[in-house]
Amino acid sequence: MTKDKKYYIHVIIMLVIMFGFGYLPPIGSITEIGMKVFGVFLGLIYGWMFVDMLWPSFVGLVALGTTGYATVSDAFAQGFGNSTFLQIFFFFIIASYATESGLSEKVAIWFLTRKFISGKPWLFVIMLFLAAYILGIFIMTYAIIFFFWAVLGSICEIVGYERKHNTAAFLHVGVLQMATLGGTVMPYQVFPKVCMNALDQATGLTMPSGTFILYMIVISFIAMVLYTLAGKIFGVDVSHLASLTPEQIINGRNPKFEKPQLIAGAIIVGFTVAILVPLALPEDFFYVRFYNMIGDFGFLIIAICIACALRFKGKPVTKFADLEHSGVNWDLMALVAATMPMGSALAAEDTNIIGFIVEIISPLFYNMSAIMIIIFSLILMGLVTQFAHNLILATTLIPLITSLVLELGMSDQIALIIAAGGSQCLLAALSTPAASNRGALIYGYEWIGKREALKYGIVVIVTVELSMIFIGIPLGFVML
Repeated sequence: MTKDKKYYIHVIIMLVIMFGFGYLPPIGSITEIGMKVFGVFLGLIYGWMFVDMLWPSFVGLVALGTTGYATVSDAFAQGFGNSTFLQIFFFFIIASYATESGLSEKVAIWFLTRKFISGKPWLFVIMLFLAAYILGIFIMTYAIIFFFWAVLGSICEIVGYERKHNTAAFLHVGVLQMATLGGTVMPYQVFPKVCMNALDQATGLTMPSGTFILYMIVISFIAMVLYTLAGKIFGVDVSHLASLTPEQIINGRNPKFEKPQLIAGAIIVGFTVAILVPLALPEDFFYVRFYNMIGDFGFLIIAICIACALRFKGKPVTKFADLEHSGVNWDLMALVAATMPMGSALAAEDTNIIGFIVEIISPLFYNMSAIMIIIFSLILMGLVTQFAHNLILATTLIPLITSLVLELGMSDQIALIIAAGGSQCLLAALSTPAASNRGALIYGYEWIGKREALKYGIVVIVTVELSMIFIGIPLGFVML
């Protein structure tokens, strides 16, 4: 059978599920509308897995408009007009600006050419991981991964590590994971935003951005430290890096920060400080009142407007159209747009889908303590995400588990810890190629190899889980 025939068979199956599942008799307490909505949801999952991300999302929104839950116009308005969609879109823009300006490259080179790490291989590894982590906070993960992989490939060749060597694999997977961990810190990065929006839609709970950032910095940083320590424990040989010189890393690049990078750095740092300052000020302070009026989203828009308004040498510092063209992942944006109304529909009383699932699984949790429920939930998410797409799991497991927690009469803190921690555990999806796009990357990359990809993919999930269980849970009870 040709690839085209297989593709069209998958398309037909997706459409049959989307538009046909709802005609089955209602399951349990799910309503008739709920059966139709559930069919659209299952069809979307199938389409995302076997067809495409973009156009099946549009078809799913149209199909949702035929269920009786919402009109087609309402479904598209809830998806593309949703604040989560808009915030992710504009975060793509500001992250694209950081890359386009050359800021990310200059920051990376600065970290890797410090004199105090020369001849000290493990210090070099720490600075490498730290650079990927910090840049991952502000810039889109894949841009960081591909840049550092290009640099790392050259470094490994210079110092004599062969492709698929244990050390080369440890470093390449490590850089990918550190950029991923950094991407969990800002609440406007795609995955954290989807997770916290899923929590909000299911339970109405939210978390202040400043609190979220500080909490995620701690647990993600601990996970980074644990991965680095795992390299030491497993005896990863980084001794070849001792001969590396700054000149070899620079390799003809200009390491100096020039005006475009300084402007970009000032704008991005200014935005971050602007949304963190209210945490340290009294509620009646004029700046806090202003912050409460425009919110983080308002400051994000202001930062982008400043970048577009400034001129250097008679030309705009950047152009919005260029940033949108190079920086916005429309496949991912379409998926996000589809998950917004779908998440609301799954949790709605008119459909009772989440309510029915909670009825079924709640007996499993009756005899568990609050801490055991958190641990069980985080481990469950960490394991399941190795075999299914993490964005799909975020829109299903987080609403389901947090709704169940509140149904059992537990505190809001439990739900917040599960949602925030889940955003890290679900992103630790590297031990199989099917786990995520990043999982497929490490299994197919020439410097890593399948055996090392499996080994370090497992190290990633173990270190993330340990960080959450031993640091994230107690810290959550204090901060959240």
